[in-house]
Amino acid sequence: MAVMIPRDVNAKVETDSKYAMNALTKLRVKIENEGFIGRANGKLIAETIAKLRQRKAETSFVWVKGHSGHPANEEADKLAGEGALKETDALFDFNHPNDLHLSGASLMHMTQKLATQAFRDREELKLGKRRQTEERTQQARVANEQIFGTKLSTPALWKAVLGKKMEKKTKDFLWKVTHEIYMVGAAWLKDNFRPEIRDRAYCKHCHGVLETMDHILTECNTPGQAEVWSITRNLLDTKGIPWNEPTVGLIISAAAPTICDAKGKRRTGAERLYSKLIIGAAKHIWALRCRRKMSGNDVPLSKQEVSNTWLAKINNELMMDRAMTSYRLGKAALKVSLVRRTWGGILENEDELPRDWVWNCGVLVGIRTGQG
Repeated sequence: MAVMIPRDVNAKVETDSKYAMNALTKLRVKIENEGFIGRANGKLIAETIAKLRQRKAETSFVWVKGHSGHPANEEADKLAGEGALKETDALFDFNHPNDLHLSGASLMHMTQKLATQAFRDREELKLGKRRQTEERTQQARVANEQIFGTKLSTPALWKAVLGKKMEKKTKDFLWKVTHEIYMVGAAWLKDNFRPEIRDRAYCKHCHGVLETMDHILTECNTPGQAEVWSITRNLLDTKGIPWNEPTVGLIISAAAPTICDAKGKRRTGAERLYSKLIIGAAKHIWALRCRRKMSGNDVPLSKQEVSNTWLAKINNELMMDRAMTSYRLGKAALKVSLVRRTWGGILENEDELPRDWVWNCGVLVGIRTGQG
């Protein structure tokens, strides 16, 4: 249970977040001079500083190591997890004199980069939240909890989707799917569109069904979607990763999987493979659909051609991972152990491969067909 500390009593705050501690102490002046522009949780930092200024006694901060069995820290983590799932404005009382916190950035410290970010932030506030985006993120969070048993906040979801682990094209695809940017389905049904243009809203292979992104990625009967998911399922089964019928929410949530072994230990290799296969399968299905549309006659590939192209894509991912372990890449290189954990268990004739198969370019390595 949270207890409010009187303003005239000395307080010592223990935290495992160096970011929060530094923002409130040694970086405070710099952050205030920059007007909190581009800072994660900038509004909360500003309001917290204002609250600290209201105090009449000393407030000190002490860093403690997180997830190390510290009772208070473990309890704080639980409360933070619950708080992350709620609306921020509902958690804090922002009522305090306006002169207790600085607003805007100092002209002396303003740069072109800060000004551009400030403009973007202001425009985003004008636009507000998009209903489609809210629905997609909610679908992803629900899927994550149902499949992995973990509650994922919206900020944590976006951090995973747009994080460093994701390739640029993958980030772009997930971002557009979540925001429903792609021109599909009802997007073609605008009143000012000609009838032949409006007709693009419907799937030509499913008796006039509205061609939404859900339909394209998980429901369409056109050769492509079912074959890709079948191969993906077989590979995940071989890896010992439980299968769930794909939905758009599941595809988005695949950016932040939580897969554990029987002892509750995270299977980082399995999580990485899951993300690659689930999101990669969705991207490939979308690419096949776009290829049909751009051909002008909307003729699909044969089932065998679809299977071959998807297997080739997966093998290319494997080859890229192997190449990324090169010492020439320095700090950007992948760890050999991570690549082995990712692909181990689904390789063709794996028992016959040499120990150095990851970085030995002379060794031919490929995944199993995924069709048996």
